[in-house]
Amino acid sequence: ALLTAGLTGIPADAAPKPKPFSGSYDLKLNPDPTGEATGFAGSASLGTGCTNFSEASINRRALTVPGKGKLKVTLVAADPTNGATSAAIGVDWDLYILQPTGAKAPNTGFNADEELDSSHGATGNEQTNTTFTKATKVIIEICNLIGTPDAKVTFSYKP
Repeated sequence: ALLTAGLTGIPADAAPKPKPFSGSYDLKLNPDPTGEATGFAGSASLGTGCTNFSEASINRRALTVPGKGKLKVTLVAADPTNGATSAAIGVDWDLYILQPTGAKAPNTGFNADEELDSSHGATGNEQTNTTFTKATKVIIEICNLIGTPDAKVTFSYKP
């Protein structure tokens, strides 16, 4: 086997190239009832991702990126105003790509996983395009700050 691999120029222990994949899922998350969470979202000293949100307003989905490549995640929330209003009275969702660490924020004890990417504009449409150099376990974390409870998440990985 070593001789054959040497003749073809492919190392005997070469890992196969990861295959592309894609998927989607629907969400039904109530908006955060406090209205206070927006100031804490994404604050590293207080925690990462959807810090300080009601659990009913957060969805965390584990995913393994199989190797070097790009992960694209898109969140589209239902917006009955068709974008005609500001986030203060319309729709505002956030999207985070986190790498689990098990760490806790020093000031609050909230989750402090490593933030790899995020999209948190004042809309219900968010998108990330995260580049990976190796296989990585990630968490897609989504939170509903304001608005209707319905959203769709799509994701795709390309080596």
